[in-house]
Amino acid sequence: MNYIKTDILSANSFVKHGFAYLEGHMNINEISDSLGLKKIKTVKQVHSNKFVYLNDVNKFETNFEADAIISDLRGYGVGVYTADCVPIIFIDTVNKKWGVIHAGWKGTLAGITEKVSDYLLGELGCKSENIKVAIGPCIEGSCYEIGEEVAVRFKSGFDNPDLFLKKEEGKKYSLDLKTANTLQLRNKGITEIELVDICTKCDLNYPSFRRDGKNAGRMLSFVGFV
Repeated sequence: MNYIKTDILSANSFVKHGFAYLEGHMNINEISDSLGLKKIKTVKQVHSNKFVYLNDVNKFETNFEADAIISDLRGYGVGVYTADCVPIIFIDTVNKKWGVIHAGWKGTLAGITEKVSDYLLGELGCKSENIKVAIGPCIEGSCYEIGEEVAVRFKSGFDNPDLFLKKEEGKKYSLDLKTANTLQLRNKGITEIELVDICTKCDLNYPSFRRDGKNAGRMLSFVGFV
């Protein structure tokens, strides 16, 4: 099985994580089996700021509509599918919490990363200095054009849109979702962040909806503690 791991999340041997392109006959059950996880839970992604907290193994049998998962069930993993959107994996090895976020432009605009961070730091008692984050392959800002209407919404919804929203004369706006979500993390005091420098649209080894349309495959971003 070929998948990317990051240095920041690999320091502890009990943390199993990665970004895997689900090509050929590989499937999510093969990944969980190979890593010693009983199951990897996914959700029905709806491009929202909704998340689910899995603190009961019975929830693994429920089909939630959400775009982020937080878990503390050791032996089980969680994952999201992407094909240009930003996949974010986070862990807290002190408070024993981990999870994933699927952040497209709608979820980013709705503040999904901030919302998950607030829940971790508030309801679950995590500390920002203990949270480590890996942001996986996604479409880079220079390859992601958006229309005026979407750009206006980002301008009104963020204090510093110029850091991730660019426009050259005669061209459409370009949106850097990776930077936008990184800023949301840093605004919450979460600074231990590793960025995977791969553009899914440019690199043919990764699925891209902007490049391939409805024929695009999917990448699975997953994490669990064993």
